Amino acid sequence: MRAGDIFLSHGSGLVDKAIHFVERRQLPELDSRWNHAGVVVSDNGHTVEMQSKGAVIGKMSLYPDNKILPIALTDDQRALIVSYAVEVLEGVDGRPVRYGWLTDVSIALDILTPARLELRRADTLICSQLAALCLFHAGVPLPVCDFGRVTPGHLSNWFSK
Repeated sequence: MRAGDIFLSHGSGLVDKAIHFVERRQLPELDSRWNHAGVVVSDNGHTVEMQSKGAVIGKMSLYPDNKILPIALTDDQRALIVSYAVEVLEGVDGRPVRYGWLTDVSIALDILTPARLELRRADTLICSQLAALCLFHAGVPLPVCDFGRVTPGHLSNWFSK
């Protein structure tokens, strides 16, 4: 584990179960074991993650069952990933970045119904969106440009092949 790594994990809370349900039901091609993503920001396992409280500092030791995505990153890319994650942690324009509950609802509606509803706020992120944006800011090619629709299952599929 190194600073700049992107990790996946899973939990058993209500939102975790909802992510599993939606992905398994409508997107069976995704690796739906994972329902959380975060960014390792130090070599000793500190993380930046989006939790219900918003952007927070965490620790890899809280996730004994995790997966570090096997992404070939340069030292410069790792530094850019960490820098962007810390920027999110510190807030944007003096305001904290909050968790994107509306984004979660929007993804679920998009997957479960034919309608494409945009229910997002600019000052919010979800965990997998944070990970995708960090990769994007480091110049890592991603197969989508709408990061508000990225799930942990997408990240796993893209980088585990």
